[in-house]
Amino acid sequence: MATRWVVLAAAALAAASASCSDGTSPAAGNGGNHAPVIRELTAAPNPFHGAQLESAQLACIATDADGDSLPHSWLCRAGGFSYATSTTAEASWAHGVTGDYGVRVTDSDGKDVKPDSLIVTVL
Repeated sequence: MATRWVVLAAAALAAASASCSDGTSPAAGNGGNHAPVIRELTAAPNPFHGAQLESAQLACIATDADGDSLPHSWLCRAGGFSYATSTTAEASWAHGVTGDYGVRVTDSDGKDVKPDSLIVTVL
C-alpha cells in the first residue's frame, strides 16, 4: 500500500510540474522564488534626432510574483543616461551620433535576473 502511495504522489508531482510552464513557476534550486517578468520595455520617441539634442524616454514595466522589489539596471555602450537613481524604472537616454543602439535593462529580485533589450534609433 505504501508503494502505491509513493507512485501516486510522484505522478501528481510530475503532472503539477508539467503544467507550470508559463514562466511564472518557481525555478528549481532557488528556494521557490519566482523570477521577475518584464511586461513592457519602451523608448519614446524612437527614432529621435540626436543632433537636435533630443533624447529617448525609456520605461520598463516589470512584475515579481513574490512581491520582491525590482531595481532596474540600464546599459548601453554609447550615449548617456539620465535618471533619478540608477535603479529607477524610467530613464532618459541621449546620443548625438546617427545609428541603431541596443539599450538593455536588467531586473533582479536578488535571486533571479531578467534581462531585456530594445533598439533605439538616432537620426
